[in-house]
Amino acid sequence: MLPLEIKRSARSRSIRLKIHDDKIIVSGPPYVSEEKLRAFAESKKNWITKNLAQKQQRETHYPLAWPDTLVSGAYLPYLGKQTLFQVLQASEKPAVFWHPDKIILSHFNGFNAQWAQPYMIEAYKNKASELANAWFLKYCPLLGLWPTGLKLKYQKSLYGSLGANNTVHLNWLLVTAPEYVFEYVVVHELSHLKYRSHGPRFWGQVEKLMPNYQEAERWLNNWGRCFKLPDWRAREESNL
Repeated sequence: MLPLEIKRSARSRSIRLKIHDDKIIVSGPPYVSEEKLRAFAESKKNWITKNLAQKQQRETHYPLAWPDTLVSGAYLPYLGKQTLFQVLQASEKPAVFWHPDKIILSHFNGFNAQWAQPYMIEAYKNKASELANAWFLKYCPLLGLWPTGLKLKYQKSLYGSLGANNTVHLNWLLVTAPEYVFEYVVVHELSHLKYRSHGPRFWGQVEKLMPNYQEAERWLNNWGRCFKLPDWRAREESNL
């Protein structure tokens, strides 16, 4: 069984249980005793076991996993496909070239994984920014509203959010998902510029901009919780 974390919130009106990363979180109002919260978690043992098994099965069959090491000939997740990664030596500055069937890292000296790993992560972030900004240009004129900025970072439990100052925050790992899924998350957050809550008018706006958004929702429901950093960057990124 995973470790249990107790949380309390003055806004809570009931006891809730969820599996988050590698722990089980039980939360409730401040007046509920820790003993009662633990007893509630214990009473849901069958539910926890079932959901942990489903989580493990999803992660085992996740189609867009990172390779154990970054080497030429490995396959990297990119826009919903496992894409061949190739390293080419050149006499120019290092650069990354994105193709539908391959990702090429061009550099000027011998391949060094310690240098190449953070360089490729930055390349992924830059590609995510490029795509997101292209969708801003597509959808913001239709909305008649623009965000104040864009920020990309690794987020354990969020795909995106809209800050209080109308800055769009996106999980850069979305660039590994199918393109329509990434596009949907951008549309979702831009729609919050008009409607902050997830009410009928909000979903009507999302559907107006992206009529097939439910397909992306289904993909995220199936695989979204499987987004993970590559093992060779997880520790450093998680500390950011």
